[in-house]
Amino acid sequence: MPELTAHDVGPSGIDIVYERFGDPGAPPVLLIMGAGAQLINWPEGSAGNWWSGACT
Repeated sequence: MPELTAHDVGPSGIDIVYERFGDPGAPPVLLIMGAGAQLINWPEGSAGNWWSGACT
């Protein structure tokens, strides 16, 4: 799935880039990691597995 961007979010007007994956009918899960970290920086068994489809 391509990256999507939400523009002018909140009182600071920041842009947020995000990706959607998984079952669209399932409840959303918001994962936040700071300092510009990518998905590969998450511990084994967490977000990396969701991304690869291991936790579907």
